[in-house]
Amino acid sequence: MKKIIYTLLLVITPLFSQDFTVQIIVYDAEKLQTLYFSDLDLLQDQLAEELFEVRLTKIRDSGYDNCTMFIEIFRNDELITRSQSDLFNIPADPAGTTYQTTNSELLNNNFFFNPADPGTRVRFQGVTIEDAATDLRQDILASGKLPIGIYKILLRIESQSSGEIARQEEILIRASNPSYVQLIAPGNVYGSGEPAEVYNQYPLFQWNGNGVEYVVSVYEKKAMMQSLDDILNSTPDWQSERVSDFSLQYPQAGPGVIPLSFGKTYYWLVTMYVSTSSGDEAIQSEIWQFRLVDPANVDDAHGLEAKKDVIQFLRDLIGDRAEEVADELDGYTLRTILVNGESVSLEALLSRLRSPEYLNNNIEVIDLELR
Repeated sequence: MKKIIYTLLLVITPLFSQDFTVQIIVYDAEKLQTLYFSDLDLLQDQLAEELFEVRLTKIRDSGYDNCTMFIEIFRNDELITRSQSDLFNIPADPAGTTYQTTNSELLNNNFFFNPADPGTRVRFQGVTIEDAATDLRQDILASGKLPIGIYKILLRIESQSSGEIARQEEILIRASNPSYVQLIAPGNVYGSGEPAEVYNQYPLFQWNGNGVEYVVSVYEKKAMMQSLDDILNSTPDWQSERVSDFSLQYPQAGPGVIPLSFGKTYYWLVTMYVSTSSGDEAIQSEIWQFRLVDPANVDDAHGLEAKKDVIQFLRDLIGDRAEEVADELDGYTLRTILVNGESVSLEALLSRLRSPEYLNNNIEVIDLELR
């Protein structure tokens, strides 16, 4: 029994003498994508966004005089900012006492270990930008955002008499700047020539991006729309709810939903929402355009458009190998889709191929015929 206890003590004994256990809890750590430099700047006077919480729990009942708190930010394990507090005291509270604060409270010098004792106030005078961060300055000045990388926060407390008494490191953010959102289908870029023709009144909108949520907006072209600003300053004829997928079908029914009209031109865009240290940020895609054509007035128009959609889907699914299929279908239109002998619409086929049952190999397509 003595040997087991001795072994456990070797495992849990730290390399330095800690008098506190420290927790750093980062808010929305999994969703946060963009970090603003101003939210790390301890010089700012205004209230900062709350990024993290700190919990300090005493292991011993000792008091500590002339302490200093350090908050250091690392990018890819290289120090970029260092903040150092003025001297403060920690009272001789009982072991197990927990003190809680946030980055906002620290930034605004409002944290006291004992609110009744001014000597226990933690006050920061500013932030020091390290030489290693020199190359980041232009990016920061241009956008206010920190460049791509893994950012960690290290909190330390040192006492002049006892040395280091608390230490904890935590990942603050895996920054994914710059954000992007790219449209895929239907249509082509606004201003790139004649609008692409679409034959379905309920088109499937597709895009790609690295945001958290997306909103699709559709505008009917009107005479007063002569520029991008005219489009963006008008009210969408239809706008979706926020979704997390990369595709969305124009609804066939619902409150305020009006089917798209043949013969008209439409514009559409996607607004992407990115989680930042200062809240959600909206980023707009390019504006795309398409003209809705009645397939009854065009020989094989629907079949040709459906074939394009199938080939585009195959490109997304299997990459360059889809070109072999496209070559074999050259000169043919698509009129009927049969899956295991059952006639289905193109939208139903694509929905089935994207379903979890298919992706998890729980169903098998025995016969797929495109006519």
